[in-house]
Amino acid sequence: MTIALDKFKDETATRLDKLSYADFVEFAFDRDLSDNVWYYSFDAYIFGNTNVTAQHLITLFRAPEVLEKYTPRQIEQGLYFVTSLLCDIKFDGLFWDTRLPFERREELIFANYDLFARFFAHHKTENICFMWWDVLAYGYYMANGKAEDEDGERVQQAMFETLKKILEIDSGDCQESALHGLGHLKHAETEQAIKDFLRRHRASQELKDYAQACIDGTMG
Repeated sequence: MTIALDKFKDETATRLDKLSYADFVEFAFDRDLSDNVWYYSFDAYIFGNTNVTAQHLITLFRAPEVLEKYTPRQIEQGLYFVTSLLCDIKFDGLFWDTRLPFERREELIFANYDLFARFFAHHKTENICFMWWDVLAYGYYMANGKAEDEDGERVQQAMFETLKKILEIDSGDCQESALHGLGHLKHAETEQAIKDFLRRHRASQELKDYAQACIDGTMG
């Protein structure tokens, strides 16, 4: 996979690996939002040691209650910043950083389930919940579900397993997000996973129609 995690080189940028967990959360979420896409700035941050940021995100996903002190808009923008760390452009970002052992990246991917079960299932968002896996899985959609190498296949499989678990959360928002992600991930077993979900759960006609669009890859 192509990795470009150290491309933010400006000397004024914040080094994420030098932040404590509390400072990382503040950096990501304690914003006045006068610039609501601040994290797109090329001189906003550099990763440094990506293992540090990976651990911060695992901690955040497993205990997302820390976000409740921020406003909904701060949470929305902060979580979009988080997705930019996980996946920047196509197959790029922490999920594909081969400097991290795959077991570490798998732990990070699996921890996304906790974010959904512990936060998104109980807090309405503007659109970050729905778009979460769109951002993270879109590279596979662009590549018609084909990973670039064996490592990419393992990442795809970990994402697939996580999305199947999120589908079982008793939350329409989480289920719709997971379906959206499965549609973009284009895993070989996506269709079967969605059909199995529909057999096990009572779903509205609207959700059934959306699930079929995700199978067809026409969900947008």
